[in-house]
Amino acid sequence: MIKIITPSNTVELICLIIAIFCLAKDKSLFWKIAIIYMAITFTTETVASIMSKIFHQYNVWLYNLYILVEDSFVSYGLYKFLKEYTNPKPIIIVGSGLMFISYCFDLYSHGIAELHNITINVSAIIFVVYGLYYFLLLLKDDNFIRLKFHPQFWWVVGVLFYYFGGTIINLFNEVLFVKVSTSHYLRWYIYILLNLLLYSFWSYSFICRARQRRLHL
Repeated sequence: MIKIITPSNTVELICLIIAIFCLAKDKSLFWKIAIIYMAITFTTETVASIMSKIFHQYNVWLYNLYILVEDSFVSYGLYKFLKEYTNPKPIIIVGSGLMFISYCFDLYSHGIAELHNITINVSAIIFVVYGLYYFLLLLKDDNFIRLKFHPQFWWVVGVLFYYFGGTIINLFNEVLFVKVSTSHYLRWYIYILLNLLLYSFWSYSFICRARQRRLHL
């Protein structure tokens, strides 16, 4: 049992519990989907861990399937929040098209058994651009917003930290392939940190959303 417990699925489980507690009664489709997404994320990470550590099976194909879910959810979230300031359909359609083409190219090039690195890199860059665009629009907003309790802001902060960090890791992949322990490379520890940041920011955004709903803001 201890073998399947990882830093990633631990923080994902905590985030899932917070999501259920804070968002179960939410009427917004996005926030309801957030619960489902966290459940899928935790399940995927746990099943992948079981496959690798218990049954010693190759699990990359599972992560490749999960990419479709991840890209869809993050794209939808950014679409919803950008929509508060502008019509994001054109850029979301272009970005989704690029991600789909990248996924098809990865699938055609090496099948589902090898990690779809091109899709991961393209998606990360697109999400960083979307996130920066959101902050630009937020800065131009004349309305007073208490960012400390603004769920949309913290959700996008998590996205920006995670995918910007992921982009940097991929750019300096060879440099970060330094073994710092008996079983893990520096790259692994940085990804754990990015996961912690992502789900910490998202957990806080869920708490802010519950507060927002309670106060009818």
